Amino acid sequence: FAYKVQFPFVIDDSVFFYGQNMKEKNWFIQELLPGGKMGTETDHGKWGHAYAVQFHYKINHNLYFYGQNIDTNYWFIQRLHDNGTMGDEIQGGFWKYPYGVQFPFKLGQNQYFYGQKISSGYNWFIQQLMDV
Repeated sequence: FAYKVQFPFVIDDSVFFYGQNMKEKNWFIQELLPGGKMGTETDHGKWGHAYAVQFHYKINHNLYFYGQNIDTNYWFIQRLHDNGTMGDEIQGGFWKYPYGVQFPFKLGQNQYFYGQKISSGYNWFIQQLMDV
């Protein structure tokens, strides 16, 4: 199956690749090596739900992983460990709407993210992300 949700992330000098299959709800993290080669798989698992919106962000030296299921509106944040493995869930909840467009951005020393309900361009928000 295709891994519809994918993104790279960097921890120190290592580059990793995250991928999630929407149908089977399984995911993996794999190291990316020089020369465009795939390295060792560092972690894998299966979510209880498919998370169509996912991204990573960094505050100070901590790397985090955010995901939202657009069917249930459940969102969560987990830490990404230095060795390219997924940490425990540290926060979660439910949004009022399914925000199908979300992305992180940094202004000055603060980390934020933007979310927009795609069925109506009028429901959007900007939220500050905090270090835990």
